[in-house]
Amino acid sequence: MAKIKNKVYDCAYKDFDKDNFIEILHNHKQAFKKGVINSNRNGYQSPANLHELSQLHSFFTFVEKQTKHKIICAWANFNKGTDQNNIPHIHEGVLSGVFYVNVPEGSGALNILDKKIIPQEGILLYWPSNLLHSVDNNTLDVERISISFNLN
Repeated sequence: MAKIKNKVYDCAYKDFDKDNFIEILHNHKQAFKKGVINSNRNGYQSPANLHELSQLHSFFTFVEKQTKHKIICAWANFNKGTDQNNIPHIHEGVLSGVFYVNVPEGSGALNILDKKIIPQEGILLYWPSNLLHSVDNNTLDVERISISFNLN
């Protein structure tokens, strides 16, 4: 685990199988077509029950081992198109984070503490939940997919 950008931590998930993650997340999206509206604008945010999926059990176990905290909720974010972003917000819990599944170049940077973090596929980022953060507009008509979560 390496410290980056003032209170934001990162690590790689070595067992990442991008195609498998995309399939699991698209199936979850199909099961919950309506989604929810929280910080995501013009994109899709799943209900916060993603951590209950058996297909992602090993991933969420990895997150808990890395952070030494328990997942309380997790959801998928899908953003495709140039007007899709996440407005500035904070989370509940002690720690919050994101795991990048599909992030084509130009699909939007993560902003924390007035710093831009360029997302990378297979990378887990986490930070104290009370840090204000947002995601820039997707600048392309490509799909950015991420998993966000809160921990206690």
